[in-house]
Amino acid sequence: MLSTSRSFLPRDASPAEARAWARSSLRSGGIAGVDVGDVLLVVSELVTNAVRHGSGAVDVELRVEGDAVGVGVHDSGRVFTPPPPGAPDGAGGRGLFLVAAISRQWGIEASASGKTVWARVPLPGPTR
Repeated sequence: MLSTSRSFLPRDASPAEARAWARSSLRSGGIAGVDVGDVLLVVSELVTNAVRHGSGAVDVELRVEGDAVGVGVHDSGRVFTPPPPGAPDGAGGRGLFLVAAISRQWGIEASASGKTVWARVPLPGPTR
């Protein structure tokens, strides 16, 4: 059962670094031959939001949970502002809508150390 985590600096390159790490982690964890594009999109969106709207290091956790991958992204910011309705031609404001559409479940958990935004992304086939 895959369960791994890594910290990223709060910088513009972190979403791409987190995607590459997630792809490699899933592959080395036995998630081969399965399209993990949805998982990578969720990782990218949640890390982007943490970099742009959170504070401190961005901690990403991946864990296989049966037929889904759990993604958790933690930062030390304590405020969560729901996304504004995105304009059709706007440059942003759709990330969490994509996460909600792709994920089986998602949510936000506050703690003394900040907040974690999490999602459970279904895998489209067998994990081995």
